[in-house]
Amino acid sequence: MKILLIEPGGYAATFQYTHNLANELANRGHTVVLGTGLKFETRDFPRAYTAFEIFDRFFPRPARLLAFLAHVRKMQPDIVHIQGHSHPTSYLLIRKMISSVCQAKFVYTAQDVIPKQERKHHRRALKSVYARALHIFVNARQNREMLLESFPQTDPGKISVIPLADLTAFVSRDTDIPFPDIPEERKVVLFFGNIEPRKGLQVLLESFRAVARSVPDAFLLIVGKPFHDIDAYLELADNPDIADRLMFHHHYFPLEQIPALFSRVDIVAVPYVEGWNSAVIATAYANGRPVIASDIGGFDEVVEDGDTGLLVPPGDVPALAEAITRVLSDSALYTRMQKNVREKSRLNSWPEIARKTEQVYLSLAD
Repeated sequence: MKILLIEPGGYAATFQYTHNLANELANRGHTVVLGTGLKFETRDFPRAYTAFEIFDRFFPRPARLLAFLAHVRKMQPDIVHIQGHSHPTSYLLIRKMISSVCQAKFVYTAQDVIPKQERKHHRRALKSVYARALHIFVNARQNREMLLESFPQTDPGKISVIPLADLTAFVSRDTDIPFPDIPEERKVVLFFGNIEPRKGLQVLLESFRAVARSVPDAFLLIVGKPFHDIDAYLELADNPDIADRLMFHHHYFPLEQIPALFSRVDIVAVPYVEGWNSAVIATAYANGRPVIASDIGGFDEVVEDGDTGLLVPPGDVPALAEAITRVLSDSALYTRMQKNVREKSRLNSWPEIARKTEQVYLSLAD
């Protein structure tokens, strides 16, 4: 098949998903072209697909867009697969432009069913996006339920649930880049990803004071780019009970350093207070790291409580502290969880995601 993928951002989770999917589809023998952002973040990594750098902050560069559309006209793709995140109006415009040069079938991945920073026009645009897509992919059953509840006119039969896999699977694990020094005897809890209010970092910082009292060698590592003011977090981090047991890297973390980062930590905390989905869980599993997560956002679909990690009520500081303490203190439990998460990661891999996605493509081509 001839497959055209569209992801205008060119960096972070939605793009990393697209990169992995594009590579695996190409490895399965399909011709894959990706239209994405300028200086996309995997441009220096091996890839099996052709990339066109068109978009600058979701706005197309005119000359690049014309060259891209000329290629699409010549290519005549069988499937156009748009990766959706936070700009539904842009996806409608992109679809209209591509439809002017080919007769392909359009499908859509709702990485976010509704943008986290929702604006007044988003629901109207999304209603059109979901109505016009021949098929919609989501990555949790809860997302499917949310989509049908928010847009009840959507045909349930055209929605597929495909869980997330490790977004950093394409990054070499044979790295010489060391992670900044943390004493070897420390048991490290990692918070990783964009820093937003919904992700519960304040809850984690408050809970870690109790963890530090119970587990003398516990250490908290926070790595992520802030998307709002972090003064409140920095104040909590400066508490004398934990100030010397904590490291805060508040910037976007380079892809090539992620293997070294995850190899240094013991468990990964995902203490969301609202929202849905986190590819961090899949990355933790791929690196053999158990997860402590809030029982929210479809996390109960991927975290098997007591087997691959522990689930706690969202916003519950004592429960989060108790769960972290339990996993750090019980070596037998930790060893069993490590084995289970690696098996879980093997079951949900990029080849399997590509196979399921391909099945949908082929059903639409019939």
